[in-house]
Amino acid sequence: MIFLPTIIAVIILTIVLVSKNETDDLFLSIFVYVLISLIVTLSLYAIFMDTKVNTKEIWSGKIISIHHIEEYDKRVTTTHTDSKGKKYTTSHTVHHSAENYIETTDGGKIKVYHSLDGKTRFNDKFPNTNAELEKFYPINTPTASIHTYQNKVKSSYSIYKHKNINLKEYKDLPKYPKSIKNYIQIDRFLGDINNKDKVIQKLNEVNSNLNTKEKNKQVNLIFVNLKDKPENYGFALQDYWEGGNKNDFVVCFSSSGNKINWVYPFSWADSEKSEKLKIDIREYMLKISLNNDFTKVIDDIGKMVEENFERKEFANFNYLNVKTPTWLYTIIIIANIFFTYSICFGDDKNNKHKIFKRKKDKCKLNKID
Repeated sequence: MIFLPTIIAVIILTIVLVSKNETDDLFLSIFVYVLISLIVTLSLYAIFMDTKVNTKEIWSGKIISIHHIEEYDKRVTTTHTDSKGKKYTTSHTVHHSAENYIETTDGGKIKVYHSLDGKTRFNDKFPNTNAELEKFYPINTPTASIHTYQNKVKSSYSIYKHKNINLKEYKDLPKYPKSIKNYIQIDRFLGDINNKDKVIQKLNEVNSNLNTKEKNKQVNLIFVNLKDKPENYGFALQDYWEGGNKNDFVVCFSSSGNKINWVYPFSWADSEKSEKLKIDIREYMLKISLNNDFTKVIDDIGKMVEENFERKEFANFNYLNVKTPTWLYTIIIIANIFFTYSICFGDDKNNKHKIFKRKKDKCKLNKID
């Protein structure tokens, strides 16, 4: 119980204050202590939960509207009164720069300062209309955004990891793709592939299409090419990413030249249809050549995901308990000891210091006399 140190400290604090006959402000002292202790305890616990349980997942959507606000000047008048009661009125001009916004189905309203490719900086001179802004951010452009959710599996993943995989032996695994670039883009194809920019764009389009209101698959489709690595790297990647996020469907594969060596799709989705989907994608990928247009592969797999993917509800993992670590208990106990000591004996030290100072001053006066 995370509040146990606070409860014990309150009991000790009460006993000490009563034994010292300091009961006048007993309830105030206890109230102040409990308030400080709760703030510190809850703050430490919140930091722990944020690092241990909270996870970021990727949502996909599209641009649904854009909005340009022209720059303008506003005259501001201010009235001042001097020490003699005389009023003075002054005025100055405040310049409001032009503003440009896009609205997406997944990330809401976003203020933008440059074009998607980063080559054009927006200012008061350009763009000047919604139509000009839309040339840089066309309606229906695929988008991606990062959102936080509570993932209890993250704190207990050790019970799901592959027992024969030691991540220390797999140093060159790619990091999970969660870096937003140019406001709305995430690269969800990791590794080498022909025409990679075109492939990433197609993958963004497929993800956006899978997550429309009509289809609502709530899926984040990711591809990872691990080159010529052995199949164990697929299991290692799953452990390194701790299974991925709740909406992820990861297609991990190895390749030599244009030939695919092995395919390992993984996801938390484990319904009968989702398990069949993993098998179907594996069989499909093993038949293709990377020399062909990979955008068609993404289209085909997107259709398979649309038909069979069923996202697992993470509410099913609510039975997992997030264990409070010993180090957190230790910090909370030390903090409570410090606060208890300060309240119980802080005044004694101050009083002794004042008495000593008075005696010292008296000695000085006697010497002067």
